[in-house]
Amino acid sequence: MYRDIEDFQQKYPTKEARETALKAMSNEEIDKLTDLCQTIQGKNWYQGFKKPETIFRYELKNAWCMPMRRLEVIDGPESLVSFTTNAFKERLERHPGTGEFTEEIRLSRVDLMRIRDILDDDRLFETEELEDPYGMMILDGYIQEFGISGKGRHIEAHGYNIQACKGDTEHCFHSDLMIRTLEEIGKILIPLGVPEQCFTLVS
Repeated sequence: MYRDIEDFQQKYPTKEARETALKAMSNEEIDKLTDLCQTIQGKNWYQGFKKPETIFRYELKNAWCMPMRRLEVIDGPESLVSFTTNAFKERLERHPGTGEFTEEIRLSRVDLMRIRDILDDDRLFETEELEDPYGMMILDGYIQEFGISGKGRHIEAHGYNIQACKGDTEHCFHSDLMIRTLEEIGKILIPLGVPEQCFTLVS
Protein backbone atom coordinates (compact mmCIF):
# COMPACT_ATOMS: atom_id res chain seq x y z
CA MET A 1 0.00 0.00 0.00
CA TYR A 2 1.03 3.64 -0.31
CA ARG A 3 2.22 5.96 2.45
CA ASP A 4 0.14 8.87 1.17
CA ILE A 5 -1.23 10.39 -2.02
CA GLU A 6 2.18 11.79 -2.98
CA ASP A 7 3.62 8.28 -2.83
CA PHE A 8 0.85 7.14 -5.19
CA GLN A 9 1.51 10.06 -7.56
CA GLN A 10 5.24 9.37 -7.61
CA LYS A 11 4.69 5.73 -8.50
CA TYR A 12 2.24 6.71 -11.27
CA PRO A 13 3.55 10.09 -12.53
CA THR A 14 1.06 10.63 -15.38
CA LYS A 15 -2.70 11.07 -15.49
CA GLU A 16 -3.07 8.02 -17.72
CA ALA A 17 -1.00 5.84 -15.39
CA ARG A 18 -3.01 6.96 -12.35
CA GLU A 19 -6.35 6.31 -14.05
CA THR A 20 -5.16 2.85 -15.12
CA ALA A 21 -3.98 2.06 -11.58
CA LEU A 22 -7.28 3.21 -10.05
CA LYS A 23 -9.30 1.13 -12.51
CA ALA A 24 -7.24 -1.93 -11.57
CA MET A 25 -7.90 -1.44 -7.86
CA SER A 26 -10.76 -3.07 -6.04
CA ASN A 27 -13.29 -0.89 -4.25
CA GLU A 28 -11.71 -1.96 -0.97
CA GLU A 29 -8.26 -0.86 -2.12
CA ILE A 30 -9.59 2.52 -3.26
CA ASP A 31 -11.36 2.95 0.09
CA LYS A 32 -8.10 2.21 1.92
CA LEU A 33 -6.23 4.75 -0.21
CA THR A 34 -8.95 7.33 0.41
CA ASP A 35 -8.93 6.68 4.17
CA LEU A 36 -5.15 6.99 4.22
CA CYS A 37 -5.32 10.26 2.32
CA GLN A 38 -7.86 11.67 4.77
CA THR A 39 -5.63 10.61 7.69
CA ILE A 40 -2.55 12.18 6.14
CA GLN A 41 -4.59 15.26 5.30
CA GLY A 42 -5.64 15.68 8.91
CA LYS A 43 -2.37 14.83 10.69
CA ASN A 44 0.55 15.67 8.45
CA TRP A 45 -0.40 17.14 5.12
CA TYR A 46 -2.16 20.43 5.77
CA GLN A 47 -1.59 20.84 9.50
CA GLY A 48 -4.26 23.52 9.48
CA PHE A 49 -2.09 26.00 7.58
CA LYS A 50 -3.13 25.46 3.98
CA LYS A 51 -5.58 28.11 2.79
CA PRO A 52 -8.56 26.89 0.76
CA GLU A 53 -7.98 27.31 -2.98
CA THR A 54 -10.69 27.18 -5.63
CA ILE A 55 -9.06 25.10 -8.35
CA PHE A 56 -12.12 25.04 -10.63
CA ARG A 57 -15.14 27.29 -10.93
CA TYR A 58 -18.00 27.23 -13.42
CA GLU A 59 -20.86 29.68 -13.49
CA LEU A 60 -23.79 29.88 -15.89
CA LYS A 61 -25.52 33.25 -16.28
CA ASN A 62 -28.37 34.48 -18.40
CA ALA A 63 -28.04 37.27 -20.98
CA TRP A 64 -28.54 39.86 -18.24
CA CYS A 65 -25.62 38.48 -16.18
CA MET A 66 -27.91 37.01 -13.54
CA PRO A 67 -26.36 33.86 -11.98
CA MET A 68 -28.22 30.62 -12.65
CA ARG A 69 -25.75 27.86 -11.71
CA ARG A 70 -22.47 27.90 -9.81
CA LEU A 71 -19.94 25.17 -9.09
CA GLU A 72 -16.63 25.35 -7.22
CA VAL A 73 -14.04 22.67 -6.47
CA ILE A 74 -12.06 23.70 -3.40
CA ASP A 75 -8.74 22.27 -2.19
CA GLY A 76 -8.09 23.01 1.46
CA PRO A 77 -8.05 21.50 4.93
CA GLU A 78 -11.38 19.99 3.84
CA SER A 79 -11.52 19.39 0.11
CA LEU A 80 -15.04 19.86 -1.19
CA VAL A 81 -17.30 20.83 -4.05
CA SER A 82 -19.72 23.69 -3.49
CA PHE A 83 -22.67 24.23 -5.82
CA THR A 84 -25.80 26.30 -6.31
CA THR A 85 -28.64 25.47 -8.71
CA ASN A 86 -32.21 26.50 -9.43
CA ALA A 87 -33.18 23.10 -8.10
CA PHE A 88 -32.99 24.58 -4.60
CA LYS A 89 -35.51 27.35 -5.28
CA GLU A 90 -37.91 25.98 -2.68
CA ARG A 91 -35.19 26.17 -0.04
CA LEU A 92 -34.56 29.82 -0.89
CA GLU A 93 -37.84 30.60 0.80
CA ARG A 94 -36.28 29.44 4.07
CA HIS A 95 -33.32 31.78 3.56
CA PRO A 96 -34.85 35.08 2.38
CA GLY A 97 -32.41 37.73 1.24
CA THR A 98 -29.51 35.40 0.56
CA GLY A 99 -30.03 35.30 -3.19
CA GLU A 100 -28.75 31.74 -3.41
CA PHE A 101 -28.60 28.42 -1.63
CA THR A 102 -25.32 26.53 -1.53
CA GLU A 103 -24.78 22.82 -1.01
CA GLU A 104 -21.43 21.21 -0.22
CA ILE A 105 -20.06 17.70 -0.65
CA ARG A 106 -16.71 16.60 0.73
CA LEU A 107 -14.19 15.21 -1.73
CA SER A 108 -11.63 12.49 -1.13
CA ARG A 109 -8.01 13.18 -2.00
CA VAL A 110 -8.32 10.60 -4.78
CA ASP A 111 -11.22 12.47 -6.41
CA LEU A 112 -9.38 15.76 -5.99
CA MET A 113 -6.27 14.27 -7.61
CA ARG A 114 -8.34 13.10 -10.59
CA ILE A 115 -9.79 16.60 -11.03
CA ARG A 116 -6.33 18.18 -10.80
CA ASP A 117 -5.16 15.75 -13.49
CA ILE A 118 -7.94 16.98 -15.78
CA LEU A 119 -6.94 20.60 -15.16
CA ASP A 120 -3.24 19.89 -15.76
CA ASP A 121 -3.48 21.01 -19.39
CA ASP A 122 -1.48 24.04 -20.50
CA ARG A 123 -4.02 24.77 -23.24
CA LEU A 124 -6.62 25.68 -20.63
CA PHE A 125 -4.50 28.69 -19.63
CA GLU A 126 -3.98 30.08 -23.14
CA THR A 127 -6.91 32.51 -23.43
CA GLU A 128 -9.47 34.35 -21.32
CA GLU A 129 -11.77 34.99 -24.27
CA LEU A 130 -13.49 31.83 -25.42
CA GLU A 131 -14.56 31.69 -29.05
CA ASP A 132 -18.00 33.14 -29.64
CA PRO A 133 -20.11 31.62 -32.45
CA TYR A 134 -22.22 34.78 -32.67
CA GLY A 135 -19.51 37.43 -32.90
CA MET A 136 -19.43 38.63 -29.27
CA MET A 137 -22.98 39.97 -29.52
CA ILE A 138 -25.34 38.57 -26.93
CA LEU A 139 -28.95 39.69 -27.10
CA ASP A 140 -30.26 36.43 -25.74
CA GLY A 141 -28.86 33.14 -24.54
CA TYR A 142 -26.25 32.42 -21.91
CA ILE A 143 -22.90 33.48 -20.50
CA GLN A 144 -20.47 30.78 -19.35
CA GLU A 145 -17.64 31.69 -16.96
CA PHE A 146 -14.75 29.48 -15.85
CA GLY A 147 -11.97 29.88 -13.28
CA ILE A 148 -9.02 27.47 -13.17
CA SER A 149 -6.00 27.43 -10.83
CA GLY A 150 -3.03 25.12 -10.61
CA LYS A 151 0.78 25.10 -10.33
CA GLY A 152 0.91 28.80 -9.55
CA ARG A 153 -1.28 29.71 -12.52
CA HIS A 154 -4.79 31.13 -12.64
CA ILE A 155 -7.15 32.10 -15.43
CA GLU A 156 -10.66 33.52 -15.62
CA ALA A 157 -12.23 32.63 -18.97
CA HIS A 158 -15.66 33.56 -20.23
CA GLY A 159 -17.72 32.99 -23.34
CA TYR A 160 -21.14 33.61 -24.81
CA ASN A 161 -23.35 30.75 -25.96
CA ILE A 162 -20.39 28.40 -26.26
CA GLN A 163 -22.82 25.48 -26.34
CA ALA A 164 -22.83 26.08 -30.11
CA CYS A 165 -19.07 25.42 -30.18
CA LYS A 166 -19.19 21.83 -28.96
CA GLY A 167 -17.30 19.57 -31.31
CA ASP A 168 -16.02 22.45 -33.48
CA THR A 169 -12.31 22.12 -32.80
CA GLU A 170 -11.40 23.98 -35.99
CA HIS A 171 -13.10 27.30 -35.26
CA CYS A 172 -13.78 27.08 -31.52
CA PHE A 173 -10.88 25.04 -30.15
CA HIS A 174 -10.67 26.62 -26.68
CA SER A 175 -14.44 26.71 -26.16
CA ASP A 176 -14.67 23.03 -27.10
CA LEU A 177 -11.74 22.22 -24.81
CA MET A 178 -13.43 24.00 -21.88
CA ILE A 179 -16.70 22.16 -22.58
CA ARG A 180 -14.91 18.79 -22.58
CA THR A 181 -13.11 19.74 -19.35
CA LEU A 182 -16.44 20.54 -17.70
CA GLU A 183 -17.86 17.22 -18.88
CA GLU A 184 -14.87 15.24 -17.58
CA ILE A 185 -15.16 16.86 -14.14
CA GLY A 186 -18.88 16.09 -14.22
CA LYS A 187 -18.10 12.39 -14.70
CA ILE A 188 -16.34 12.48 -11.32
CA LEU A 189 -18.71 14.72 -9.37
CA ILE A 190 -22.16 13.67 -10.58
CA PRO A 191 -21.83 10.14 -9.11
CA LEU A 192 -20.93 11.81 -5.80
CA GLY A 193 -24.26 13.64 -5.70
CA VAL A 194 -23.64 16.93 -7.55
CA PRO A 195 -26.71 17.67 -9.71
CA GLU A 196 -26.25 17.24 -13.46
CA GLN A 197 -27.64 20.74 -14.11
CA CYS A 198 -24.48 22.18 -12.54
CA PHE A 199 -22.65 21.09 -15.69
CA THR A 200 -25.11 22.30 -18.31
CA LEU A 201 -24.31 25.12 -20.76
CA VAL A 202 -27.92 26.26 -21.02
CA SER A 203 -30.84 26.33 -18.62
